[in-house]
Amino acid sequence: MKKIRLLVLTSDIPYPLTMGGNIAQYVFTDYLKNKIDITYIFYIKNEHDQINSDSLKRIWTNVNIIDVKQVKTEVKYIYSLNTKIYRLLNKHLPKFSKDILVSKKKRSVFENALWYLRPLEDNYINSIASFFKEQKPDLVQVEHMPFITFADFPTDIPKIFVHHEIQSEMLKSAIRNTQANSIYSEYIISLTETIENSLLRKFKEIIVFSNIDKEKLNIKGIQNVTAIPFPVISESKSQLKLPFRKLTFIGGDNHLPNVDAVKWYKKELGNKVWQETGFKLHIIGKWSEENRLKFSDEFIIFEGFVEDVKKYLEYSIHIVPLRIGSGIRTKILNAFNLKIPVLTTDLGAEGILGIEHMVNCYIFQDCKDLVGGIDFLCKNENAINVTDNATLLMKNNYDLEKLAKQRLELYKRILLEYE
Repeated sequence: MKKIRLLVLTSDIPYPLTMGGNIAQYVFTDYLKNKIDITYIFYIKNEHDQINSDSLKRIWTNVNIIDVKQVKTEVKYIYSLNTKIYRLLNKHLPKFSKDILVSKKKRSVFENALWYLRPLEDNYINSIASFFKEQKPDLVQVEHMPFITFADFPTDIPKIFVHHEIQSEMLKSAIRNTQANSIYSEYIISLTETIENSLLRKFKEIIVFSNIDKEKLNIKGIQNVTAIPFPVISESKSQLKLPFRKLTFIGGDNHLPNVDAVKWYKKELGNKVWQETGFKLHIIGKWSEENRLKFSDEFIIFEGFVEDVKKYLEYSIHIVPLRIGSGIRTKILNAFNLKIPVLTTDLGAEGILGIEHMVNCYIFQDCKDLVGGIDFLCKNENAINVTDNATLLMKNNYDLEKLAKQRLELYKRILLEYE
C-alpha cells in the first residue's frame, strides 16, 4: 500500500515546544513522518515564524515544509507608546502605574469571543490551491481555531479538524466558575456555538483529545468525532526532587484562561498561600509588560522565558489554577512526565485519563483546599507516591506508539470510505 499523503495546515508553527498546542502537533508528526508523507504549509507573518519554520526544516528532514510569506508590509516598533509610558511610570511612580493598570479596562473572554473568525489570507489560500494542482494530498488536517474557516475551502479532498479547545465550552466554563453570567454572555455563547458547530459539520472528521470533549460535541449533534489523546515527550530519567521550595505555573498571556488563572490567584489565593506556607508563585512564559505590572506582587514572580524548563521545575509544586478552558492541559501531562507534583482545579483535571484526587494529583477548589494540598505534599511521608502514580498514569494512557497508531488507523479508515 502506498504511503498516505497528509497535508497539515496550522495557525501555530509546532516549534519551539513552549505551548500545549505545539507539543500536541509536534509529537504526532515526529513519530508519523517515517510512516506517511507529511507536508506543512506555514503562513509566515514575522521573523520569529521564519526562525521556527527553519528550525523544523533542520529537525524534520523528511517532512516537506512550505513557507508562504505575508504579503503586506509590516511596520515594526520595538515598543508601543503605551508600553514606554508604563515603563517610565513604573520606574518613577510604581504604585501609581499599577493603579492605572488595575483600572484600565480589559476585554473580557466574552468580548473577545469569535476572535478567530476571519478568512484566511488570499495568498495563503492560493498557495494551497497551487499545491493541490501539483501534488494532490490524500487528506488535509487543519489545526487550531484561526484555521477553522478552511472548512469552506472548495475541495473534494477529505478534511480533518483537530479541535484543541471547544470555544463554546470554554465560554460556558467562564460562566460556571467566574460568576460572569449575563444576558450578553448567554448571547455570545449561543452565537459562538452556532458558528462553531456549523463550521465543524463541514469537516469529514473531528479529532479531540478527550472523551469528555467528544461527548460534548456529540450532544450538540456532531457525530463524526474521534477522541485520541496526545502524549508528551518522554522524560524517563526524571526524578522527584525534595524539599519543595516554590510553586510554578507555565503559560503566557496570549491565552485568556491563563490570564484569568493568574488574576484569580492574585486576588483570592496567593497572599494566604504565601503567609501560611512561605511559597511564592513563579510564572514561566511570555507576558506583556502591562500584565506583568498588573499581576506582580510579593508572592507572584514573572520569570519570562526559561531556557531549561525541566531544570527550573525541579524542587517545585506545579499549580494549575484554571477556571476557564476546554480540552486537556499539556502543562499537567508535562509535569506528570517530569515527576513534578500537581495541584489543580476540577477544570484543570478535566479530560485527563486516569487522573484522581490524592492518588496522582491534588484537586483544589478554594484557598483552604490549596493550602491543604501543599501541606499534604510537603508533610505526608507517602506523598512521593503521587508522582509515582502520575508516572504510571502516563505510561498506561499516553503512550506515543499506541496513540500514533490510533491516529494512523483513523487516516486509513477515512481513505477507505472515499475509495
